[in-house]
Amino acid sequence: MKQRTLLISLVGLALLLAGLWWWMRPAPLPPAPVAVEATASSQNQPSRPLSYQVPKSKGYQGMSDPRWEWWKQMEKRDSKFEWKMPINFYGKVIDQTGQPVQGAKIRFQWTDMSSAGTTEKFVETDAQGIFSLQNEKGKNLGVYVSKDGYNAIGHGRGNFEYAAFFEPNYIEPDSSSPVVFHLVKKMTAEPLVVGSTFKNSPTTVANIITICCVEH
Repeated sequence: MKQRTLLISLVGLALLLAGLWWWMRPAPLPPAPVAVEATASSQNQPSRPLSYQVPKSKGYQGMSDPRWEWWKQMEKRDSKFEWKMPINFYGKVIDQTGQPVQGAKIRFQWTDMSSAGTTEKFVETDAQGIFSLQNEKGKNLGVYVSKDGYNAIGHGRGNFEYAAFFEPNYIEPDSSSPVVFHLVKKMTAEPLVVGSTFKNSPTTVANIITICCVEH
């Protein structure tokens, strides 16, 4: 009987000590604020700046072209990015013999974000037939070539795309490989000399008139 009472007393004492320990245990530490601040700061980081430049590529690869990812990101963040692309153009004018044409008149016209929607610029070719347009912004560039005394092959014009890399006329400008335009020099007819070998006589004049009438 005494052993049973002692056992009950020990169990009760153990339960009492356990209750005291639970009540007096130290409170758990709050989560470290450093991790929360790091998460907040990462959310407030500024977005990467937009790249108004089509990534370089060896050619259009269809829907598997990696440049599509760049295109989709640009569409999400700037719906008018196509009209803000950098425009640089390098050209050369030659004649029918392959010689450079100096002083050819060049008219550039490109679509952009201006109030008119387009901008123009005029230049002339140098002694090597070279001309260029640099540091402009837009989407599509038209190039028109002309010179007095020359006829232009293909109407002396070209149209070039700077944003839509999937278009056939998309161009990646290269100063070491200018776009070539052809002009053909107009032929001048030599004046026809009539009667230079005939004597000025009524008979001769009559013979000339007769020949002309027969030929016609």
